[in-house]
Amino acid sequence: FKSGALRADAPAIGVTDAIRDSLRKKLREHGLSPSSLDRYLACPKQFFYSYLSGVRPLARVEEEGDRGAFGTLVHDALHDYFEPRLGLRVGPDMDPLPLLDLFRERLEASGDFRALPLDTRLALAESGRRRLARFVEAQEPATLLGLERELDAILDVDGLAIPFKGKLDRIEQRAEGILVLDYKTGGAPLPKASLWRDDDLWARMRGDPDETGERLLLRDLRDSLGSIQLPAYLHLYGLCGRDVPRDAGLVLLAKDGETKYLFGDGTDDGDRKRALAANIPDLIGFLVGRLLAAPRFEPNPGRHCQYCDFKAPCGA
Repeated sequence: FKSGALRADAPAIGVTDAIRDSLRKKLREHGLSPSSLDRYLACPKQFFYSYLSGVRPLARVEEEGDRGAFGTLVHDALHDYFEPRLGLRVGPDMDPLPLLDLFRERLEASGDFRALPLDTRLALAESGRRRLARFVEAQEPATLLGLERELDAILDVDGLAIPFKGKLDRIEQRAEGILVLDYKTGGAPLPKASLWRDDDLWARMRGDPDETGERLLLRDLRDSLGSIQLPAYLHLYGLCGRDVPRDAGLVLLAKDGETKYLFGDGTDDGDRKRALAANIPDLIGFLVGRLLAAPRFEPNPGRHCQYCDFKAPCGA
């Protein structure tokens, strides 16, 4: 039988007066984004390291290339392909060849791409072109309203005015209403279908739980939500004085442009309206309020820890 040293759980980081003052100052001056709020939901301790500590991840050489750089490259190609179509109808009848040419040009100009082994370069170029072509074929008929739209609003929580900023990859008008779409070159979690009907969970969130109850509530929200990014985009859009979109979705480029929706056709219209008008705003308020008041930045250990930039200082 294999044996080894007993492993202690990664400790939480206690919030001192100095840390709390630093947090409030940074929130006031730099604000939050949907992605940073998502990071807090996923692991408060990782949020501390990335947002407050000043610790920077070690530079790493990835044998299969920098996935973040590849995602940016794809986003840039999509933006340049769709930009001339702003205000126009888009759909599956568009010619994909200009997009494929843009993708190839950016790929070949990328230093990260040229540093990859030949077989990896060939596979990446071919699979990327094939998936982008299928993405164009999967387009729903719509009028394109915005690309990489930067929005800026204010969250007023606990007497603190916090800038709330985000960039929306794509906004479009369909027959059923406005949709916000986020391109993903990798995977991304979506809320459980039962979330919007979980009255007990929403009642707990609006109640006054003790510290243990809040920690358990944060865990249950994390399990049910998966990610807060899409709900946060919808809330941000509404805070900027616009009509709240009907839905938001993830465009999964690695799955040939398949779109997974926050609500989708399976959500009752009453549940959707209640989520947009009450549940999502209350959810954002709860998370920011907990961020401001929690006595510790708790770790959330799991399989994701092996990919975390702060695994070493965390001790996970």
